Amino acid sequence: MISLVCIQRQPAETMIKASEENAQPSISMQKFIKRSLAHDPSFPYILIEELRLQLYKGLNLEPSDLVLNLTAQYSMILDEQGQSGDPVPEASISLQKLFATSATNLSASYSLSRLNTSTSGYQRSQFLLILSQDIARNAFGKAYRLLEKKNDLLVAWLRHQVIEAYEDYLASMILLYIDWFLAQENMILAESNVIYQKNLLSLMQQKQRYRIAYNKDVQKVRLELAKAEEAQALARHNHKQVEFKISQLLKLDATKMPRPQPPVIADRALQKKAVETRTFQMLKLMVDQGINDTLIAKNNLLPSASLFAGYSIVGREWEFIDKEHKIYAGLTSALNFTKHREKALYESARIDARKHTLQKQRDLLYLDNLLFEIRSRIDKEQLLIQNAQAQLVMAERILQEEQRHFLIGKATLNDLIMARNQKENINYSLLLHKILLQKWILEFQRLSDTLVAENKKINLSGF
Repeated sequence: MISLVCIQRQPAETMIKASEENAQPSISMQKFIKRSLAHDPSFPYILIEELRLQLYKGLNLEPSDLVLNLTAQYSMILDEQGQSGDPVPEASISLQKLFATSATNLSASYSLSRLNTSTSGYQRSQFLLILSQDIARNAFGKAYRLLEKKNDLLVAWLRHQVIEAYEDYLASMILLYIDWFLAQENMILAESNVIYQKNLLSLMQQKQRYRIAYNKDVQKVRLELAKAEEAQALARHNHKQVEFKISQLLKLDATKMPRPQPPVIADRALQKKAVETRTFQMLKLMVDQGINDTLIAKNNLLPSASLFAGYSIVGREWEFIDKEHKIYAGLTSALNFTKHREKALYESARIDARKHTLQKQRDLLYLDNLLFEIRSRIDKEQLLIQNAQAQLVMAERILQEEQRHFLIGKATLNDLIMARNQKENINYSLLLHKILLQKWILEFQRLSDTLVAENKKINLSGF
């Protein structure tokens, strides 16, 4: 009788948890995440994509570079007999600057070349200064500004993508921690059940020796013990597998693993709507991108035209002997009267813009419905947890009564086994509902974009 009384006074799961706490250090979810961010190569792999965003402007926009061209050569003039004169130096140098934001192009050049006449030849020098300004398709930099806005929208969208990938990674780490805790708790419950069944078997064997228990009762307890040991083996196997993943992730010795603490994710912002999420911002960027692409395609229907003005000096030799000055201005244009491709691209851009608007409306409606459904599941799990906790209190009282009645012969072994199994099932159910609650809260925060702030800081308060 002593064995069963001990079980009543100090439940086996309490003894195991106490021994676990004495034997192993613990690690909180917050420390687990920080350590995983420091050791897992998947994290910097995600963030390295943000470095590429800083290069998009230089890759996608027309450069406003200052360009210098320099040419130098020697020339020899051959007469009709194939005789050549002295080598004559020739050279040219030009400097060009494009002001992309205003579509203004400024260039200056100087050239020195050999010019032959019917009687003689001389060195001809020329200086040119030309200013041109686009006035139609890229009027005063309009096309460039549209492309610049397109690039800014793309970079903003890609930055959101990086944050989304970071948030998904963080959610996967939290889920792994929750699974780790679940595997540990399942193993503790399984081990406590084995201890209980062993103590009960020892008691039944004592009763059998005193001829107050039948052999079939001993065999029933042996069967319950075999089931408990099978469940224990499975729980240990699952726990070992999860711990191996954790040890690889955190770069820890698998034989000196800490134990996870109960995960508690703060149920904040559970009333957040789709229009308050990062997803909404990404959908809005897609709509803005569609509108901007339509403006670009419409602008491409315009002809290419520019005004230009220039000043030149022409003379002999490098010092401009007998120089002539000239000032000129004009208009240059290229007209395409059909523009079949440009018109098709414009219509296609209009369709895409309308499609993005409809996609935004559709996705927001879907996201709102999904968030509402998850909130409902969270409420349901909270009610189920309260119900399971109340059931567990009642099941514990019933088990204590059955144990007391069994010891004095007022209850059968079957009644005791049934009461014990009922309590264990409620215990497992309570554990699963607590884990599901944390997972649904995590899913709501992931979909509502509250796990990671825009500056990629992890919202660990409440973990």
